[in-house]
Amino acid sequence: MTSAEPTSRSPYPNAAVPTGGLKKKAKTDEVIVKLNGKKLRAGTVPWRLVEGSEGKIEVFLIEGINTPGFWTFPAGSLDPGEEVSLCASRETYEECGAIGPLGRFLGVFEDKNRTYLFSMRVTRVEDEAEEFWHDPHSSYEGSGVRRRRWFTSDTARSVLKKDGPAMLDAFLAVSVHQLLERRRMSPRSHLQVLILGGGDDLFSSIHGHCAGRGEILPASLAIRSSTQAEAQKFAIVAAALWEADALICVGADVSYIVAMAASNSCPTLLLADTPETMAMLLQGDSRVTTHFLRGSSLFALIGFVWHYLIHVVLLESCGVTSLRT
Repeated sequence: MTSAEPTSRSPYPNAAVPTGGLKKKAKTDEVIVKLNGKKLRAGTVPWRLVEGSEGKIEVFLIEGINTPGFWTFPAGSLDPGEEVSLCASRETYEECGAIGPLGRFLGVFEDKNRTYLFSMRVTRVEDEAEEFWHDPHSSYEGSGVRRRRWFTSDTARSVLKKDGPAMLDAFLAVSVHQLLERRRMSPRSHLQVLILGGGDDLFSSIHGHCAGRGEILPASLAIRSSTQAEAQKFAIVAAALWEADALICVGADVSYIVAMAASNSCPTLLLADTPETMAMLLQGDSRVTTHFLRGSSLFALIGFVWHYLIHVVLLESCGVTSLRT
């Protein structure tokens, strides 16, 4: 399949994207993962280096089943219990037949939904000679058949719909070498913290302290008040770990999340009652900073949290350029 050159720019550059009038398949709340009313989705920017070129890149786009003439990057809804990067790979294959390793996490894009985007270097496309691809899991009623094509970055911009151009810009801002690295968020101008566990008073104190110096990710509060099932909560937290600069966990009941964060190279602070309450081997993990609550005053605890954010996250990780003072 060769790259395509559209004949003209989008006929609706400043207007709403027209729809084909197809109905969406009905879904119950039990199979939907939402954060503050927004459905969580995951997708990729599938890309390849053009043979014989000096670093020229093409991206693989799909045509919207309900928006003929408008193209987008493959993405779809997160299933309860599903880790967000696995969802990105699954949806990419289902929607366009592309396969390859995930690389850099490119960020979160919000409109009516909340989409987590990764780069994917394509190593294989199923039935690549065919322009049309059948997506049996399409969210719209009908045949589920859509077009797919390789585009240069310039021509892709002219046909991408909604937040597609912003996604393309995030992708193009990363060097080819960095695209191949499976890493979390790129450096940003402020600290984003995920806080999980703990009683209401202790959580509020830590939340208030950190909120004055950075941004508390919405999953922190949403998980505490959510009535969603455990599988839905897992999907929300696992997604938030990709955008967090630091994770602060309070109590032994969140040890599983601590292990997840450490495996994802997310700087992690565990506030545990005593060494005896910690899960097996967790105290020996050098990726996790531990502070014990027993015998520690609230003033001393907040001071330790501040020391951790400055010295461990800011100075050692060097992924954040500033904190609010």
